[in-house]
Amino acid sequence: MPPGERTSATQARYGEAHVQRLQLVRALIDVAGLSIDRVRRMLAVVDEPPSTMTELLHLATDPEGGAAAPRAAAFVADLGWDVPDGLGALEDLERGLAGLDASGLEIPATQLAALAGAIDRVAEIEIDGVPTASSEAAVAYAVLGTELVAPILLALRRVAHARHTIARFGDGHA
Repeated sequence: MPPGERTSATQARYGEAHVQRLQLVRALIDVAGLSIDRVRRMLAVVDEPPSTMTELLHLATDPEGGAAAPRAAAFVADLGWDVPDGLGALEDLERGLAGLDASGLEIPATQLAALAGAIDRVAEIEIDGVPTASSEAAVAYAVLGTELVAPILLALRRVAHARHTIARFGDGHA
């Protein structure tokens, strides 16, 4: 937090920028559940943003990266998606695919590709909404949006499941 404008030896005046920074910090900790150390790293990205919006958003949403994920990397390459090596989400995808294998549940590759296409459209809508006025606004949108929209997307998926179940198998209101 930058220092306030000194009004006396023991007091300072803080402006709107300070209020906005505090709101961002509170939201990152209280809402997104980030550690204080992670918030410090996010603020460092805000204070000294990289030269591109791509790198800024990458640092904001995937700062630690991930381990090698060959199956996931091959899957997204087959989709024609160009993503950075070491992306943490690839490691998450790798674990998810391994979980499917371990459970014995088989999802055809064409169905997974169709799901990927749907989520690609969701991501496009989200990225189109990234504010470009400041790095602070972009980081807040990316981090908070990732954390806060994820449960909404999962809930909408369950609601849509109910809708399509009724449409396919008949009225099943409990």
